[in-house]
Amino acid sequence: MGLPRLVLLTFAAVTVVIAAWHTAEAWHVLGATRSPLVAGEVIRREPWRRFGRVPAGRLSIRILGSDTVVVAETDRTALEGLPHRVRFHYTGDPGREVFVEGEEQPLWVALFLWAVSGGLILVLCGGPLLRRRRSGSGRTAA
Repeated sequence: MGLPRLVLLTFAAVTVVIAAWHTAEAWHVLGATRSPLVAGEVIRREPWRRFGRVPAGRLSIRILGSDTVVVAETDRTALEGLPHRVRFHYTGDPGREVFVEGEEQPLWVALFLWAVSGGLILVLCGGPLLRRRRSGSGRTAA
């Protein structure tokens, strides 16, 4: 296996793992969007890293008219871009992550990554198949 093929295989494996994580996140968001929409005030914004490396942000939000504080995890750009008052889907469990309206939907990222993964796998597997077909089509009948 040549180096370019090994690089493509590694890249395909990484994109599959990240696509799977974003798919799980999108599934979680889909479940949360069935919950009632609640308003709250952002009381703390803090940068942090997912998986120890990926830049992200964490919002602490107090539900209006209550002392309940919930947490939303988001990307770094949304950390500063979201307003002081936000609306989010709340399941009633303060220990569960909430999803703020205006956050990027992980479904689009997941779909893109699955498409990239599929393309890489097609290149990795389809290339040898096409070469075999081409070399086999040059035969003549005796």
